[in-house]
Amino acid sequence: MEVNPAAVTAIERWIRQGHQVYLCTDSHFNDMLGYKIKRTLEPFNPKLINERNVIIAQDKSAIMGDVMIDDCVDNLVDFNGARICYVQPWNQHYGGALRFSDWNKINETINAIQAIYFENDCIL
Repeated sequence: MEVNPAAVTAIERWIRQGHQVYLCTDSHFNDMLGYKIKRTLEPFNPKLINERNVIIAQDKSAIMGDVMIDDCVDNLVDFNGARICYVQPWNQHYGGALRFSDWNKINETINAIQAIYFENDCIL
């Protein structure tokens, strides 16, 4: 299990900019879940991302937020905010406009979304 270093950099940047970021997993609760979460958090600065930033939900449609980045199309379908599909072979037929494998492009998209919110006096 390896966390993309570009994802770590982008997520930590967003937190420094004042965004609230949560890592959501729809994993089943079992002995491996703690290990998975621990390994996922290892590359992050624990002052920025730690176990308090992890949500375990078997139904991600219950997650509320402004933006969801996910590689599982099913998790994006019912999300009410902006949806970014992280490219994987299993989601190659996703019809959404926002589908990226490059975290720099994802960061640019987040910045654009933020600019639209601020332009319209909304809170992101």
